[in-house]
Amino acid sequence: MNINQYAVYQLKESAELAAYRSRSYQYLTEHHFQVIVQNYQQAYFTKLFTSDTPEMIRKRLEEHRPKNFRGRPFGVGDVIVINQQGEITAYFVDKDSLVVVAGFIRSSSCYVKGEDMPQRSRCPM
Repeated sequence: MNINQYAVYQLKESAELAAYRSRSYQYLTEHHFQVIVQNYQQAYFTKLFTSDTPEMIRKRLEEHRPKNFRGRPFGVGDVIVINQQGEITAYFVDKDSLVVVAGFIRSSSCYVKGEDMPQRSRCPM
């Protein structure tokens, strides 16, 4: 099955995560904060067009907020997750770039030992 879609994740609304909102990737790594799906919630989900690139998606979201976008305004600290024909790549939105985040969706806690697929309740997308 070919699946072409993307989602935007934002840090969950909790007091313990507030200090990490809208921070650079460097700041988060320096403070030993893990950029993993368990710390985030999905704010937007839509179809991926074949011509879309991560940079095009970022620019589109910065210029126009979709009606069904839930959460804070899109920006630094958010994560764009692209599923292009089953290949999933996560991009951390930094000030001047997009940083590939290995293991954002498929971290070890998403899997049950002996199973190949992530548990949906633990690993959205």
